[in-house]
Amino acid sequence: MAITWTRLHERLGIEARPLTYDDIRAAVDQQLDEDAQLEWKGHRPSSEGERVELGKDLAAMANSGGGLIVFGVGEETRDDGSKIPVHTDVALDEHAEQQVRSVAWGRVRPIIAGVEIEQLENPGEPGRGVLAVWVPPSPDAPHFYEKDGQPPAAPWRDGPHIANLREREIERAYRDRFRRQDDAASALDRLVEGASRRLAFRGPYGGRWTIVAARPLSGPPLGFRPPDRAVVQTVVEDVEARERAIFVGRDALGSGFASQVDHNPGVGLRRWSFVVRGHNEPNDGLASWTLCEMHHDGSTVLAFGSGEPGVGVDQRPYLSHEQVEHTVGSAVALARSWTAALRTSGPISMRATVHNSHDGPFWLAPASRRGGVSTARAVSDPVTRVEPVDSMLGARDDLLTDLEVAHDLVRGIINQFGVDAVVTIKSAG
Repeated sequence: MAITWTRLHERLGIEARPLTYDDIRAAVDQQLDEDAQLEWKGHRPSSEGERVELGKDLAAMANSGGGLIVFGVGEETRDDGSKIPVHTDVALDEHAEQQVRSVAWGRVRPIIAGVEIEQLENPGEPGRGVLAVWVPPSPDAPHFYEKDGQPPAAPWRDGPHIANLREREIERAYRDRFRRQDDAASALDRLVEGASRRLAFRGPYGGRWTIVAARPLSGPPLGFRPPDRAVVQTVVEDVEARERAIFVGRDALGSGFASQVDHNPGVGLRRWSFVVRGHNEPNDGLASWTLCEMHHDGSTVLAFGSGEPGVGVDQRPYLSHEQVEHTVGSAVALARSWTAALRTSGPISMRATVHNSHDGPFWLAPASRRGGVSTARAVSDPVTRVEPVDSMLGARDDLLTDLEVAHDLVRGIINQFGVDAVVTIKSAG
């Protein structure tokens, strides 16, 4: 995933877009000095002391709102004692990224989610350039770095300088972490409840809905313009492409995401939305087939009518296992595509749930059914209410991570019916 918005973008006065070697060159030419969100390093870490120092830098950035570390730009001290950046460039090879990740994973606790590393090659000197490390603002702060023989410390950045948090400051940082977690949960509650008010619980298919909400822990970069209709259409196409990587046989699930929504999104309060209903149903603003919301802050909601009627002698109300998987897999793809389009960074919190309009128990219809409806239904445990299930997409746009989260959310729902097998979403193994 490209590094698209940093303090460097802001100080250079450039729009949110992938960082380039020329941007680093411009920063050096303009003699941009280090600050709380920018750190220059003349060479890659090689000694034990440099690895310890990098662990401290990573933890300090994460504890101070995130920032950019650039290997390949050193500092030169002038006669007056001030420092200016100078080009040094570093070797770019297969070990460059691993050097940084080994420190991030092995020396910082808790692990910082969403660290992005890019090798930006010097066009005039192949194999050399700069190594850019983007540390996102972390919801898990405070982070500690480890140094042999000493207790772990929680550093923070005061401008270009680093100091360790004191005991009271660490206590406050933990309180802030727990508050952020509560805020994220409350935001997902509001997304789900807001969507549920736009659903029509009509007929057997709309009697039960699978709803999946997603919210990035950090929003779009400052100055980023609200997405227009063209961005939404591009995202719809990208979601369908991602679905092909998520599902086992796209055709097995019938229509993809793009054909489940119309191609004329409506405008809402700081959001775009698709509200899909049957041709002969009243235009009451409620969705009876599909509801999709794409919020300007990077949040998304996807809901599919997932009820199934009783068949033959079996008149039990059912929830479609297949539609549960369909909704979750498509919602993961939507969350990834929408946050990428808005250039947000950091993890994405997700919640999957089922809303039921009928009193009394309902059952889970098997996911293995294809084509015609069988009068024989697999027996699941009945439930009267499905508990919401939460998970977290990592900041890195990675298919295996997406598959793990999709399995986690699906199993969280179907396990409540005594069912465990995920059928239509590819395995992460």
